[in-house]
Amino acid sequence: GENQYQNSLPYILNQEGYTSNAFHNYEGVFFNRKVIYPNLGFENFYASEDMNVEQIEYMPLDSVMFDQMIDLMVPVQNDPFFTFIITVTPHGPHHKYRDELKKHYDLLEADSNYDDASMELLTITAAQMDFDEGLGILLDDLEAKNLLDETVIILYSDHKNYSDYEMTVEYTPNSDIPFEIEKVPFVIYSQTLGQGEKDVITSHYDVTPTILDFLGISYIQYYYYGQSMFLDDKEDLPIILSYTSWISYENVVQFDVIKSGNDDPDRYLEQKLFIYDTINKFEKMFHTNYFRDKTTYISNQ
Repeated sequence: GENQYQNSLPYILNQEGYTSNAFHNYEGVFFNRKVIYPNLGFENFYASEDMNVEQIEYMPLDSVMFDQMIDLMVPVQNDPFFTFIITVTPHGPHHKYRDELKKHYDLLEADSNYDDASMELLTITAAQMDFDEGLGILLDDLEAKNLLDETVIILYSDHKNYSDYEMTVEYTPNSDIPFEIEKVPFVIYSQTLGQGEKDVITSHYDVTPTILDFLGISYIQYYYYGQSMFLDDKEDLPIILSYTSWISYENVVQFDVIKSGNDDPDRYLEQKLFIYDTINKFEKMFHTNYFRDKTTYISNQ
């Protein structure tokens, strides 16, 4: 919690003249966010206790958070702003009816496509509808403030829905492929981008390099394992899940078993050593508070 992260996205954007704020509709002590977020460079972090929201059985709704905090999320100011929003309504639980989502259940019950849907599927969909309502509040506010055309919006989930395994498999194409059910989409909205899809293997540690690259901010690649998704010559670095599991274009390894792709034992050992060295490198950076006095990017100002 005492580390400083001058390679973090909010810290770098602060140096570029942005203001940075984070929002989450759950308790600030969870994952030590109240401590770690300021150390990451966020000027303010607003948790559920900082919002005028009703504490329901699970967590305050995403739509309520957006409605309550929208003027802090989308400030009218001369400086550019970075707003990081962690939503939680679609997280779950999904196994039973949630009273706070009643209006969404009502819409689904009127839709014949959901006549035979399980309670779990109904709850997952209703929760996602609430997030969609919150996203609509954000988009409408950006448009009302004439900021939508100048704003980059990124949507990314930290994991798939935590639902019944059989149901997840049923709704996932090619679910027999290892880790296929773990995939989540990465969405970027910007007026400067055309409509389209890009099929690349990526993970959360690619987010910061991607955003910095998109904004034209130079950074020192050595300090990041991730790479910008916009690189034409993106290196085939494996998505590291642990010392024993990884995903790459070359192969998929799960618990030290090659599930698909290149099964050459010498190449496997090369990958294994690379992953071991990479994890150790970044763990040493963390444990030594490496970034407390490091300049990690080249200012464009």
